[in-house]
Amino acid sequence: PIPCVPWQSQTSGQYQRRVHGISCGKSLTISGLLGSGVLDVNNVATTYSQTTIRHSLDGSSTLVDQTGEVAATTIPDIRAKLASAHSGAERNVSNRVEHILTTPIQFLEGLEEESKHVEILDWPGFNEAKYSENGWKRGSVQEYVKNLFKSVDIVINVLNYSQLDVGDDQRALQELHEHRPDILQASGQRLFFLVNKIDQRGFRDSTIEETRTHVKKMIESYFDDVSISRESIICVSASNAELARDLKKRQLEQDGIDWCLDRYNLDHEDELFEDKFVERLYRKSGFQKF
Repeated sequence: PIPCVPWQSQTSGQYQRRVHGISCGKSLTISGLLGSGVLDVNNVATTYSQTTIRHSLDGSSTLVDQTGEVAATTIPDIRAKLASAHSGAERNVSNRVEHILTTPIQFLEGLEEESKHVEILDWPGFNEAKYSENGWKRGSVQEYVKNLFKSVDIVINVLNYSQLDVGDDQRALQELHEHRPDILQASGQRLFFLVNKIDQRGFRDSTIEETRTHVKKMIESYFDDVSISRESIICVSASNAELARDLKKRQLEQDGIDWCLDRYNLDHEDELFEDKFVERLYRKSGFQKF
């Protein structure tokens, strides 16, 4: 299993940028790895129920609940069902329903045998536990996540570029340090840090390499005995990856097209859908490197 753990932290100094809600874009980041928009995403912390994601060999997508019953078979229905599950769990911890999603995973295409041994876990994180209300006990989600840590093979930590530096999510690494030091000591092989929302970087902000250096020092400052590999820290833009995917499939609505023309200073829609523009946008998203 590969868990994607959301990070939330306070802004400080030169790394303070435009803050949009409290979401680090974890589910959108996972969508970037999948290569599809099948997950429910939002601009605030959304994930209150665990979704186990497995590769589909035939290209179809199916959502099954914890009883084994098929809950949805189309992407719109799957997203709606996941949104409903998260909403119900937010209101009452006893309503939490776990799902298994079988869908094509982009980086596993052509790896039929290997894909049988890979699961991606999209699960609640410490930020959901802190900010949730109306039924959650403060420690319930935290204990749930702690137990999941004990069985995983690879951890992908999603950090929010607009909210870097010290915060509650330092606890996630502290849990790894206590329960899975083998993973914490294997950054670049079993532990990765995806700094999402790098597209919010301004002209006068730190460069990508300076950001990676800052994140490395930040994480290492939490411990006396941990060294983090620079190769494990990758700056990404999940929104750029999603945009590139939508452009390639020509699934962008007119308001999105108008925004893109203005954002990228283009004169004609044809330029927006050209392969070279879409490929450049995807390269800049960082997911190809990851």
